[in-house]
Amino acid sequence: MRGTVLSLDTWLDPNYQVPSLVYLDALDWRLFVDWLAQDTARPQQLLARRWQVRLFKSQLNRSCGSAGHRTQKLLELGIQLDEAKIHSSDEMFISEALLVYFHNDSTARPQAELLALSRRQAGNGQLAVISQHRGYWRIPLVNTYFVDISRLRGQDDLPAQFDFLQDLDIHRQLALAVGSRLDTTPYGDTVFAAIIALRDYVKQMSGLPADGYSLMEQAFAANGSHLHLNPLTSCSHKNEQKGFLSLYCGVMTGLRNPLAHEGASSAFAQARYPNKKALLKYLSFLSILLERADHPLP
Repeated sequence: MRGTVLSLDTWLDPNYQVPSLVYLDALDWRLFVDWLAQDTARPQQLLARRWQVRLFKSQLNRSCGSAGHRTQKLLELGIQLDEAKIHSSDEMFISEALLVYFHNDSTARPQAELLALSRRQAGNGQLAVISQHRGYWRIPLVNTYFVDISRLRGQDDLPAQFDFLQDLDIHRQLALAVGSRLDTTPYGDTVFAAIIALRDYVKQMSGLPADGYSLMEQAFAANGSHLHLNPLTSCSHKNEQKGFLSLYCGVMTGLRNPLAHEGASSAFAQARYPNKKALLKYLSFLSILLERADHPLP
């Protein structure tokens, strides 16, 4: 079960049950302190409701230098500094978290470490985390509170609990190529990277040196010996092979070539890939083509 994603302002609702223990991302502790300082009544109001925020000292020191004079201020706000440090035994969990939840983004290591430390202390139950990092959206049993939720959820975003790559089981080669680029503009750049991933995968699977339209035409030719989508023993099989051959070739001619010639930032590209929703539609289609190149279906 994926956790929920909420604005930290939810805590100010008297009808909302603030979690008794919340872990604070060391990279965002200043944002949290600023949020509390916006209204002098906030700390007293929350302390009266028996909330507790925990920040790992080793992370704070590494992210912001020695805690020093900050320590007393944090304690006054009800933020506990914990001495827990990463152990060598945590490395396997951290590597897996980076791969599965943060799509191998090495800059997300502090978030993966926070997850490891908090899991070790809190067991395997539901966690509550204050962070601005999108990666937490993907993690089961983690409720995430954003200090500035408007910065992360624009009108083109899908619901925070939806993870495109995992929930739609996007092909691994495509996920590796575009996983860190889903929120980066221009979106035409990401589509182009996905098409190149498809081309390279077909080259790898077929062993052919050709490129573009010629590669697809040779790789999926019904009378060839390279990539067959099915046993090619019936009329339906042959129609499927012929139809998908047109799709593969069409991607090279109709999607790749215009992007290469016009540019990913051109008016042409922006009209076709204007927002994240449009991007994800095209990526879903390309993922299907990668999947069908994997092995023949009966």
